[in-house]
Amino acid sequence: HFVSHTWEESVVEFCKALQALLLLDPVFWICFLALPQTWPGDALGHLLCTPFQSPFFVALRECKEMVVVRNTKANLYDRLWCTFELLAAVLQKKDVVVAGRMPGTFAT
Repeated sequence: HFVSHTWEESVVEFCKALQALLLLDPVFWICFLALPQTWPGDALGHLLCTPFQSPFFVALRECKEMVVVRNTKANLYDRLWCTFELLAAVLQKKDVVVAGRMPGTFAT
């Protein structure tokens, strides 16, 4: 699964959203675990030359589906990059699975 998220959620909320899917297939590509997040910006340049050559696009190409992790704080598609990931999924004919709660909802 390729995982798309906003960075607005807590780790607990993120993991809870993915918990049910873990039972079905425990393999996920999650950017904050897969990319060198601590590299300086100039060192990352070669990884992000164009969105269609980025590690995100390549990883999504290799995954069966995209998992969209919503959260209670922000609309996922207020972030341009998340919108691009959805476009990439549509262009690559990937199924999109939605997990997590929408903004404005609260856990019980």
